[in-house]
Amino acid sequence: MVRLVAFAEPLGSSSHRSLALFGLADADPLPMSSLDEVVETVAATPGLLGVVPVETMQEGELAATLDRIVYADVSIVGEAVLAEPIWAFAAHAGAAPQTVVSHPAILELAAIWIEMVGATIQHALSTRHACAEVAAGGPGLVALAPPEVGYAFDLVPLDDAVTSIPEVRTRYALIGHELPPPTGDDRSRLVIVPRADVVGVLAEITTVLATEGVNLSSIVSRPVGLGEEHYFLVGTRGHAFEPALQRALAELARRGHGVRILGSYPRWQGSEVVAPRGAPLVLTSTVDGL
Repeated sequence: MVRLVAFAEPLGSSSHRSLALFGLADADPLPMSSLDEVVETVAATPGLLGVVPVETMQEGELAATLDRIVYADVSIVGEAVLAEPIWAFAAHAGAAPQTVVSHPAILELAAIWIEMVGATIQHALSTRHACAEVAAGGPGLVALAPPEVGYAFDLVPLDDAVTSIPEVRTRYALIGHELPPPTGDDRSRLVIVPRADVVGVLAEITTVLATEGVNLSSIVSRPVGLGEEHYFLVGTRGHAFEPALQRALAELARRGHGVRILGSYPRWQGSEVVAPRGAPLVLTSTVDGL
Protein backbone atom coordinates (compact mmCIF):
# COMPACT_ATOMS: atom_id res chain seq x y z
CA MET A 1 0.00 0.00 0.00
CA VAL A 2 1.42 3.38 -1.04
CA ARG A 3 1.44 5.85 1.83
CA LEU A 4 1.59 9.62 2.03
CA VAL A 5 4.48 11.03 4.04
CA ALA A 6 4.64 14.72 4.94
CA PHE A 7 7.80 16.76 5.60
CA ALA A 8 8.66 20.44 5.90
CA GLU A 9 11.19 20.84 3.10
CA PRO A 10 11.16 20.83 -0.71
CA LEU A 11 11.25 17.70 -2.85
CA GLY A 12 14.80 16.37 -3.00
CA SER A 13 15.72 17.85 0.39
CA SER A 14 17.39 15.92 3.20
CA SER A 15 13.99 15.27 4.82
CA HIS A 16 12.76 13.82 1.52
CA ARG A 17 15.91 11.69 1.14
CA SER A 18 15.47 10.33 4.66
CA LEU A 19 12.28 8.50 3.63
CA ALA A 20 14.37 5.68 2.17
CA LEU A 21 15.89 5.02 5.61
CA PHE A 22 12.39 4.26 6.93
CA GLY A 23 11.62 1.92 4.02
CA LEU A 24 9.38 4.59 2.50
CA ALA A 25 11.28 5.35 -0.69
CA ASP A 26 8.17 4.48 -2.75
CA ALA A 27 5.79 6.54 -0.60
CA ASP A 28 4.04 9.56 -2.04
CA PRO A 29 5.96 12.61 -0.73
CA LEU A 30 3.94 15.50 0.65
CA PRO A 31 6.16 18.60 1.06
CA MET A 32 4.79 21.25 3.39
CA SER A 33 5.73 24.79 4.35
CA SER A 34 6.57 24.29 8.04
CA LEU A 35 7.09 21.80 10.85
CA ASP A 36 3.91 23.05 12.48
CA GLU A 37 1.93 22.22 9.36
CA VAL A 38 3.46 18.72 9.22
CA VAL A 39 2.70 17.91 12.86
CA GLU A 40 -0.80 19.40 12.79
CA THR A 41 -1.71 17.65 9.54
CA VAL A 42 -0.47 14.27 10.73
CA ALA A 43 -2.37 14.74 14.00
CA ALA A 44 -5.60 15.42 12.10
CA THR A 45 -5.21 12.74 9.41
CA PRO A 46 -5.47 9.02 10.28
CA GLY A 47 -2.95 6.96 8.33
CA LEU A 48 -0.74 9.91 7.39
CA LEU A 49 2.93 9.75 8.38
CA GLY A 50 5.37 12.62 8.82
CA VAL A 51 9.13 13.00 8.99
CA VAL A 52 10.67 15.71 11.18
CA PRO A 53 14.31 16.40 12.18
CA VAL A 54 14.85 15.97 15.92
CA GLU A 55 18.65 16.11 16.32
CA THR A 56 21.56 17.65 14.44
CA MET A 57 25.32 17.59 14.92
CA GLN A 58 25.46 21.34 15.42
CA GLU A 59 22.49 21.89 17.73
CA GLY A 60 21.94 18.55 19.44
CA GLU A 61 18.33 17.60 20.19
CA LEU A 62 15.90 20.10 18.68
CA ALA A 63 13.78 20.93 21.72
CA ALA A 64 11.33 23.13 19.80
CA THR A 65 10.53 20.29 17.39
CA LEU A 66 10.08 17.78 20.22
CA ASP A 67 7.77 20.25 21.99
CA ARG A 68 5.57 20.34 18.90
CA ILE A 69 5.25 16.55 18.99
CA VAL A 70 4.60 16.49 22.74
CA TYR A 71 1.65 18.87 22.44
CA ALA A 72 0.11 17.15 19.39
CA ASP A 73 -1.95 13.99 19.04
CA VAL A 74 0.86 12.06 17.36
CA SER A 75 3.42 9.45 18.37
CA ILE A 76 7.01 8.80 17.34
CA VAL A 77 6.92 5.48 15.48
CA GLY A 78 10.43 5.35 14.02
CA GLU A 79 13.87 6.96 13.96
CA ALA A 80 16.70 7.11 11.44
CA VAL A 81 19.94 9.03 11.00
CA LEU A 82 20.75 10.47 7.59
CA ALA A 83 24.54 10.60 7.19
CA GLU A 84 25.94 12.27 4.07
CA PRO A 85 29.32 13.71 2.99
CA ILE A 86 29.39 17.20 1.52
CA TRP A 87 31.25 17.95 -1.70
CA ALA A 88 31.87 21.09 -3.75
CA PHE A 89 30.17 21.06 -7.16
CA ALA A 90 30.43 23.34 -10.20
CA ALA A 91 28.83 23.42 -13.62
CA HIS A 92 32.19 22.75 -15.33
CA ALA A 93 35.41 20.96 -14.41
CA GLY A 94 38.22 23.16 -13.14
CA ALA A 95 35.98 26.06 -12.15
CA ALA A 96 37.53 28.54 -9.72
CA PRO A 97 35.16 29.10 -6.78
CA GLN A 98 34.14 32.75 -6.47
CA THR A 99 30.77 32.39 -4.71
CA VAL A 100 29.85 29.34 -2.65
CA VAL A 101 26.14 28.67 -2.25
CA SER A 102 24.49 26.21 0.15
CA HIS A 103 22.30 25.87 3.22
CA PRO A 104 23.60 28.14 6.06
CA ALA A 105 24.45 25.15 8.29
CA ILE A 106 26.58 23.63 5.52
CA LEU A 107 28.34 26.93 4.85
CA GLU A 108 29.24 27.14 8.53
CA LEU A 109 30.81 23.68 8.47
CA ALA A 110 32.80 24.64 5.37
CA ALA A 111 33.99 28.02 6.65
CA ILE A 112 37.71 27.10 6.65
CA TRP A 113 37.57 25.75 3.08
CA ILE A 114 35.62 28.79 1.85
CA GLU A 115 38.19 31.13 3.41
CA MET A 116 41.02 29.10 1.92
CA VAL A 117 39.65 29.41 -1.64
CA GLY A 118 38.83 33.10 -1.08
CA ALA A 119 35.16 32.87 -2.03
CA THR A 120 32.13 34.76 -0.84
CA ILE A 121 29.02 32.95 0.44
CA GLN A 122 25.40 32.88 -0.63
CA HIS A 123 22.61 31.27 1.40
CA ALA A 124 20.20 28.79 -0.17
CA LEU A 125 16.99 27.21 1.11
CA SER A 126 18.49 23.73 0.70
CA THR A 127 21.40 21.98 -0.98
CA ARG A 128 19.03 21.10 -3.82
CA HIS A 129 18.25 24.80 -4.35
CA ALA A 130 21.99 25.51 -4.29
CA CYS A 131 22.71 22.94 -6.99
CA ALA A 132 19.84 24.18 -9.14
CA GLU A 133 21.27 27.70 -8.95
CA VAL A 134 24.76 26.53 -9.91
CA ALA A 135 23.38 24.50 -12.79
CA ALA A 136 21.69 27.63 -14.14
CA GLY A 137 24.18 30.22 -12.91
CA GLY A 138 27.25 32.02 -14.11
CA PRO A 139 30.97 31.28 -13.81
CA GLY A 140 32.56 30.96 -10.39
CA LEU A 141 29.40 29.71 -8.69
CA VAL A 142 29.96 26.58 -6.58
CA ALA A 143 27.43 24.53 -4.59
CA LEU A 144 28.13 22.53 -1.45
CA ALA A 145 25.90 19.47 -1.38
CA PRO A 146 25.77 15.70 -0.85
CA PRO A 147 27.01 13.76 -3.91
CA GLU A 148 23.52 12.40 -4.62
CA VAL A 149 22.19 15.95 -4.97
CA GLY A 150 25.07 17.33 -7.01
CA TYR A 151 25.00 14.47 -9.51
CA ALA A 152 21.21 14.81 -9.87
CA PHE A 153 21.86 18.21 -11.48
CA ASP A 154 24.71 16.90 -13.68
CA LEU A 155 27.24 19.00 -11.78
CA VAL A 156 30.96 18.25 -11.66
CA PRO A 157 32.65 17.54 -8.29
CA LEU A 158 35.54 19.88 -7.47
CA ASP A 159 36.48 18.78 -3.96
CA ASP A 160 35.29 15.98 -1.66
CA ALA A 161 36.80 17.40 1.56
CA VAL A 162 35.23 20.79 2.16
CA THR A 163 33.70 20.49 5.64
CA SER A 164 35.29 20.23 9.07
CA ILE A 165 33.66 16.80 9.59
CA PRO A 166 33.55 13.75 7.26
CA GLU A 167 29.77 13.74 6.97
CA VAL A 168 26.69 15.60 8.15
CA ARG A 169 24.30 13.58 10.30
CA THR A 170 20.70 14.40 11.19
CA ARG A 171 18.31 12.25 13.22
CA TYR A 172 14.77 12.13 11.89
CA ALA A 173 11.65 10.97 13.71
CA LEU A 174 8.81 9.28 11.89
CA ILE A 175 5.52 10.43 13.41
CA GLY A 176 2.13 8.78 13.09
CA HIS A 177 -0.55 7.20 15.24
CA GLU A 178 0.07 3.46 15.67
CA LEU A 179 3.11 2.22 17.60
CA PRO A 180 4.98 -0.62 15.90
CA PRO A 181 5.21 -3.93 17.79
CA PRO A 182 8.30 -4.73 19.92
CA THR A 183 11.36 -6.02 18.10
CA GLY A 184 13.56 -6.88 21.09
CA ASP A 185 15.79 -3.86 20.48
CA ASP A 186 13.65 -0.76 20.87
CA ARG A 187 13.63 2.75 22.25
CA SER A 188 10.82 4.64 23.93
CA ARG A 189 10.12 8.30 24.62
CA LEU A 190 8.08 9.25 27.67
CA VAL A 191 6.54 12.52 28.77
CA ILE A 192 6.34 12.79 32.56
CA VAL A 193 4.72 15.78 34.25
CA PRO A 194 5.81 15.73 37.93
CA ARG A 195 3.04 15.91 40.53
CA ALA A 196 4.74 18.98 42.06
CA ASP A 197 7.87 21.07 41.63
CA VAL A 198 9.53 19.96 44.84
CA VAL A 199 12.99 18.83 45.92
CA GLY A 200 13.55 15.16 45.12
CA VAL A 201 10.79 14.73 42.54
CA LEU A 202 13.23 13.80 39.76
CA ALA A 203 14.94 11.32 42.07
CA GLU A 204 11.55 9.77 42.82
CA ILE A 205 10.77 9.37 39.12
CA THR A 206 14.14 7.85 38.23
CA THR A 207 13.97 5.53 41.26
CA VAL A 208 10.62 4.15 40.13
CA LEU A 209 12.03 3.51 36.65
CA ALA A 210 15.20 1.91 38.04
CA THR A 211 13.26 -0.30 40.45
CA GLU A 212 11.40 -1.82 37.51
CA GLY A 213 14.64 -2.28 35.57
CA VAL A 214 13.96 0.45 32.99
CA ASN A 215 17.24 1.64 31.45
CA LEU A 216 17.29 5.43 30.95
CA SER A 217 19.16 6.81 27.94
CA SER A 218 18.27 10.51 28.24
CA ILE A 219 16.28 12.99 30.29
CA VAL A 220 15.63 16.69 29.76
CA SER A 221 13.39 19.21 31.49
CA ARG A 222 11.14 21.38 29.33
CA PRO A 223 8.78 24.23 30.36
CA VAL A 224 5.01 23.83 30.20
CA GLY A 225 3.68 26.91 28.42
CA LEU A 226 4.84 30.23 29.88
CA GLY A 227 4.46 29.25 33.53
CA GLU A 228 6.90 27.72 35.99
CA GLU A 229 5.67 24.16 35.50
CA HIS A 230 7.78 21.73 33.53
CA TYR A 231 7.74 18.24 32.12
CA PHE A 232 10.49 15.65 31.72
CA LEU A 233 11.13 14.19 28.28
CA VAL A 234 12.64 10.79 29.05
CA GLY A 235 14.34 8.37 26.69
CA THR A 236 14.56 4.70 27.63
CA ARG A 237 15.67 1.40 26.19
CA GLY A 238 12.90 -1.10 25.59
CA HIS A 239 9.37 -0.95 24.20
CA ALA A 240 6.41 0.71 25.88
CA PHE A 241 4.42 -2.53 25.61
CA GLU A 242 6.97 -4.45 27.70
CA PRO A 243 5.88 -5.32 31.27
CA ALA A 244 8.73 -3.48 33.04
CA LEU A 245 7.89 -0.13 31.45
CA GLN A 246 4.15 -0.70 31.89
CA ARG A 247 4.64 -1.35 35.62
CA ALA A 248 6.87 1.75 35.98
CA LEU A 249 4.33 4.01 34.27
CA ALA A 250 1.49 2.61 36.38
CA GLU A 251 3.48 3.30 39.57
CA LEU A 252 4.31 6.83 38.47
CA ALA A 253 0.63 7.49 37.74
CA ARG A 254 -0.32 6.02 41.14
CA ARG A 255 2.01 8.55 42.78
CA GLY A 256 0.30 11.43 41.01
CA HIS A 257 2.66 12.05 38.10
CA GLY A 258 1.25 12.66 34.66
CA VAL A 259 2.59 10.13 32.15
CA ARG A 260 2.37 9.72 28.38
CA ILE A 261 4.06 7.34 25.98
CA LEU A 262 5.32 9.68 23.27
CA GLY A 263 6.79 6.91 21.14
CA SER A 264 8.23 3.42 20.87
CA TYR A 265 10.17 2.24 17.84
CA PRO A 266 13.04 0.00 16.71
CA ARG A 267 16.44 1.34 17.80
CA TRP A 268 18.38 2.82 14.88
CA GLN A 269 21.24 0.46 14.01
CA GLY A 270 23.38 2.81 11.92
CA SER A 271 25.52 5.88 12.55
CA GLU A 272 24.62 8.03 15.55
CA VAL A 273 24.55 11.83 15.66
CA VAL A 274 27.71 13.07 17.36
CA ALA A 275 29.19 16.48 18.11
CA PRO A 276 31.26 17.95 15.24
CA ARG A 277 34.40 17.85 17.36
CA GLY A 278 35.28 14.35 18.38
CA ALA A 279 38.12 15.02 20.85
CA PRO A 280 38.08 12.80 23.95
CA LEU A 281 36.15 14.23 26.88
CA VAL A 282 38.36 14.28 29.97
CA LEU A 283 36.76 15.31 33.26
CA THR A 284 38.70 16.25 36.37
CA SER A 285 37.22 17.12 39.72
CA THR A 286 36.94 20.79 40.60
CA VAL A 287 35.86 20.09 44.18
CA ASP A 288 38.57 20.07 46.85
CA GLY A 289 39.18 16.64 48.28
CA LEU A 290 37.66 14.68 45.38
